[in-house]
Amino acid sequence: MQTPLSLLQEIIESYQSQIFPHTIAPHITTKQLEKRLHSYDFQEPIELATLTTQVSNLLKEGNLHVPHPGYFGLYNPATTQASIIADALVALYNPQLAVHSHSPAANAIEKHVLDFMAQHIGYSGDYYSCFTSGGSEANHMGLLAALAHQYPAYVEEGVWALEKQPVVYISEAGHNSFDKVVKNIGLGSKTLRKIPLDKSLKISLFHLEEQIQKDILAGYDPAVLIGTAGTTGSGTIDPLPQLAKLAEKYDLWFHVDAAWAGAAVLSEKLKSYLNGIEQADSITIDAHKWLSTSMGAGMFFTKHSTAVQTAFNIPAAYMPSHLQTEPYATSLQWSRRFIGLKLFMVLAEKGQNAIATQMEYQCQLAEYMKEKLMASGWLIINDSPVAVLNFTHPSILSGSISTDKMQKQVEQEGNFWLSTIPIAEYGKVLRAGVTSLHTREEHIDQLMDRLNQFVNS
Repeated sequence: MQTPLSLLQEIIESYQSQIFPHTIAPHITTKQLEKRLHSYDFQEPIELATLTTQVSNLLKEGNLHVPHPGYFGLYNPATTQASIIADALVALYNPQLAVHSHSPAANAIEKHVLDFMAQHIGYSGDYYSCFTSGGSEANHMGLLAALAHQYPAYVEEGVWALEKQPVVYISEAGHNSFDKVVKNIGLGSKTLRKIPLDKSLKISLFHLEEQIQKDILAGYDPAVLIGTAGTTGSGTIDPLPQLAKLAEKYDLWFHVDAAWAGAAVLSEKLKSYLNGIEQADSITIDAHKWLSTSMGAGMFFTKHSTAVQTAFNIPAAYMPSHLQTEPYATSLQWSRRFIGLKLFMVLAEKGQNAIATQMEYQCQLAEYMKEKLMASGWLIINDSPVAVLNFTHPSILSGSISTDKMQKQVEQEGNFWLSTIPIAEYGKVLRAGVTSLHTREEHIDQLMDRLNQFVNS
């Protein structure tokens, strides 16, 4: 009889080699899952190998299979074997990263990887960086560090210490994690100014400065400016150098949410799209997007290590160290999983050049798809340099075909997966992102054949 570990290895290898025949969308309903789960009353033990097979089947049937080459949805990449092995090793050794002394190896590995990333961002000197559970936590840390830097009294006295109401600026296409953050840190949702987009779907510099000036006249205190490098919907990158200048002009903390496109700093061909990111006071990058690690692996970087210590340092008598540089004293988390190993192993196994080549190839595939769409009469709405397309068709604009109906039909057929987003002048449009390591031109050709069947039938 197979051991649970040998069975797990077989499951991993089988899934990675046979993902292509699977349908992408889950093919079991929530009610069906609940019915099957009722059999687990946790009274009688289940042999581990049997349980492993059962759980694997549940996940296979009730999961969106994002490694599939026909998955063109939101950025959830295919994970590499190095990342899977890293997660297993972390679970095995279970290091605790709250203080350096508990796991010097894990902390040293994370610092090595973060220093490598910071070097390519353009940071040097007295910067601070750490791994997070994802981009939302990193964005949360960015705003807390900003408040600690801009308003030192806020750390002890809260919003009551502020003479003026701080305001935060972000484009209408910025990530909605910031809506949560401003509520969670006590500023309130009304303090988040969502700036209209220009014709290229980037933040409008004109409307941004106009809003800043209005807020100053109204007695508010402009505090934080957020630039987005790779918007979720359209993959656009805000004009970072110009935003940095505005931040300097009005004394704003400049945070760049590069959760997705930030990985492009590793590519000589793509990094120019991120010019200006090195001027940011703080930055978010997710490894579990374009760097193909498993969920969740975010990274936070800031030039202001003192602001981080001010925001997060909490002395605790029961901790083995009271140094202000300990991880528990410089981050939002306390007990923390060894998140950075999977990025370390992906970088070490593949090498920077291969990772950069993969990202560049995915951008080439998006350009290939763009050409195919335009040749077939589709309209391209966005202009993203990082493998995302927003598109529609005259038949959709005329009302002959429904975008939602088309997307649902494609999803139900199971060979492809697209998403939709609303864009002001066009209504709801289709969105395709090249995210899977396994996608090739042939898969785009097959998708195009199916889409053209909809509009030509």
